[in-house]
Amino acid sequence: MVHDRRVDGKELTLGVSGKLVDGNLVMYDTQSDSLWLQSSGEGLEGARRGQKLEELPAEAWGVVRWGEWRQQHPETLVLTCAHCEGRGEMTGTIDELHREREAAAADR
Repeated sequence: MVHDRRVDGKELTLGVSGKLVDGNLVMYDTQSDSLWLQSSGEGLEGARRGQKLEELPAEAWGVVRWGEWRQQHPETLVLTCAHCEGRGEMTGTIDELHREREAAAADR
């Protein structure tokens, strides 16, 4: 998800606050120190509370569907966190990841 950082005709300079809300990154703007939720573009606190950054359509920022990416870049490695996978560190191709998940599901 990508948002336009212009509000009321002025471009905001955004930074990472280090905070999370329900696992979503919270940004701040240097102009008003308002806090913004990355996932929705909603102003959470500060002078811009209640305002919303405009979501840009996927075409505007070059989204590529996973299947298309995988065809063009079959060597791509996928990194997942041990916490999310419930096991040790893991890297591999997306096909390997899917095979491992399918095998684990079949064992259940």
